[in-house]
Amino acid sequence: MREIYHNRPPEEDSRIAGRNIRILRRRSGMTVHELSRRSGVACLAINQLEAGIGNPLYPTVAKIARALSTSLNRLAYDGNM
Repeated sequence: MREIYHNRPPEEDSRIAGRNIRILRRRSGMTVHELSRRSGVACLAINQLEAGIGNPLYPTVAKIARALSTSLNRLAYDGNM
């Protein structure tokens, strides 16, 4: 995610994206398991991302964004969802 959002440290990008993934996943009524199935990303990776742990690779976040029918920009939005 660092390639896209140069004005924040990568840890902050990850924390914000994780928060937004959790919000959008819950709004859509999806479980972590369902998001994993739709995105091809492991449940553990999604749980870690939602918890703000680690610094995910761009392709991982892109798969999750597609599964949530949203954009990378929306996942990186640091405001009220």
